[in-house]
Amino acid sequence: MKTWAVSSLKTKRWGFILLPIRTDTGWKSFPCADTYRFRIIECDSEKDNLWQKPEVVSVYRRGNNMYRPEVFIFDMDGLMFDTERISVPCWRAVGRKYGIEMEDSFFDKIFGMNNAKIKEMFLQTYGNNFPYDSFHDEKKAMQLAIYQEKGAPVEPGLEECLDFAKDMGIRCAVASSSAEDTVRLLLHKAGLTSYFCHIQSGDAMAHSKPAPDIFLAVCQILDVEPGRALVFEDSGNGLKAAAAAHIPSIWVPDLVHVEPEVAATAWHTCQTLADVPPLIRNLPVWKESAK
Repeated sequence: MKTWAVSSLKTKRWGFILLPIRTDTGWKSFPCADTYRFRIIECDSEKDNLWQKPEVVSVYRRGNNMYRPEVFIFDMDGLMFDTERISVPCWRAVGRKYGIEMEDSFFDKIFGMNNAKIKEMFLQTYGNNFPYDSFHDEKKAMQLAIYQEKGAPVEPGLEECLDFAKDMGIRCAVASSSAEDTVRLLLHKAGLTSYFCHIQSGDAMAHSKPAPDIFLAVCQILDVEPGRALVFEDSGNGLKAAAAAHIPSIWVPDLVHVEPEVAATAWHTCQTLADVPPLIRNLPVWKESAK
């Protein structure tokens, strides 16, 4: 009898599992929470050694067996709110006062990180004697004054995406490297607080993005398997964190430059969050048999 099976390729970006997924009688659905890419091979289950090099029939990407998520996990800065166009001028204005110039490439490295990790990056870049704490306090005060007066612009499609999630019974959470009081302030200013059942700040995490801690904490608190959640991110650090947590992600490009190999870890790329509802609407619903 011929069996279709998933066979791993031993590289950093391919999985390490072996699992039958189809027999002559048809496909058997299964989630892809543990790996990102597989080779699908055709073999004779009674004769072939599946670890040998079989004929490659097709390439299976995670999205081919994607199910409707049970939880949406949103990054905030640059994804929900256009905060980075506010924060970058603040960083640079205070930086000039302290005698440093901050290149775009430096922001690409730090966006998505929590304050402890950003401090580490500053000291590596500008020297261990750089007065980061006072520098950061001035920058934060400048940025918060803008938020308190005006809030921050809402990114296109956010409200459509949140309304869609509400209609579909998909819970929503925020997983942001910003301080929790900042997240709550911006949500309140935009009138969006009620959409979210949980806010997870990176300041509470021992390890910042690109470590998976913040996303795994959300899954644990909401009692959802990582493979049944969906992360929305704009930064490379966020996409790396989602990949490390084995949570599928959608990349929504913004100001941050993301390397192609990092962007490739996303399940899908959307130009705005308005693209999300039609993408998710027709996905199959999770069933216990799909575990």
